[in-house]
Amino acid sequence: MKNNGLSGYVNYLLKRIVIWTKPIGEDLSLNVIESNFIIKHEIIHAFLYESGLPSEVCNFHTEDCVEFFTKQFSKILEVVEEGTRALLNESVGMDNEEIQSDHQ
Repeated sequence: MKNNGLSGYVNYLLKRIVIWTKPIGEDLSLNVIESNFIIKHEIIHAFLYESGLPSEVCNFHTEDCVEFFTKQFSKILEVVEEGTRALLNESVGMDNEEIQSDHQ
């Protein structure tokens, strides 16, 4: 796989992500950082495909586009988590009357 210039790929037929890892004995600290980035990258390809956007049809599968979302992945996740926490905190702060009146 590495001979083809690939660090990872999605097998859409088997629904598997394959990641190339360094042989035992090499610097594994960089391997963890690289693998983390590669898995995010391949997950984005997989989500695009599973969302009905196959690479043959969709421009979102370009490496530039996927790299952009890979780099933004942590920021997006952080914002979603913050928003979820804020929403939960707001809901917990409401009493039952407020909740019921909001749903009527």
